[in-house]
Order: sequence, then structure tokens, then C-alpha cells
Amino acid sequence: MLQTTRQAAFQRFGRPVDPRSGTAMSRQTLPGAPDIAVAIFAAMSDGNFERMGEPVAYPIGEHTAVDIPLHFEAGDRTGRVTLDSEGNVIGLFIRPAAQ
Repeated sequence: MLQTTRQAAFQRFGRPVDPRSGTAMSRQTLPGAPDIAVAIFAAMSDGNFERMGEPVAYPIGEHTAVDIPLHFEAGDRTGRVTLDSEGNVIGLFIRPAAQ
């Protein structure tokens, strides 16, 4: 037993396949995605959070997601921006920080 979940093994070793074409999907992230995400949350904040942490970009299928730690006076959250291959925002949310 490897003591890992199926999902963790797939994320580390698997090659996602596009169900439409059967070809392997890219593991590349959109260049500049962290800067785009930081700019979006900075524009939204208007001083509502104390600071942002280091953004982390990663591929999700054909898209790029960027998670940014957000530090508020009342507690920490994680902001996520998801971008398509052209840099358009296709998802945006703030969730509780990972424990």
C-alpha cells in the first residue's frame, strides 16, 4: 500500500486527457497569471484586507488557476482566479483559508 489517495496519485503521476479529442492536456500555466490575479484582488480590495501572500498558479485542465492567501483583520482567506488560455477571467471566488 502506498498510503496515498487515488486523486493525489493522479495529480502527481497522471496525464489528464481531453475527453473531446483524446489528447493529453497541457500542464502549463498561463504566463503572467499570478500578476493578473494579484491585480484583480488589489483592485477589489479597496483596503479591505491587510495584505496578500505569494500567489501560486497551477493548471486545471486547459485553464490556469491562481490561489492567493488573503489576510484580513478578522481572519485569513484564499482568493482564487481562474483564467482561460487567453487570460480571460472565467472564475473568481474567496474561500476559507486551508488549514
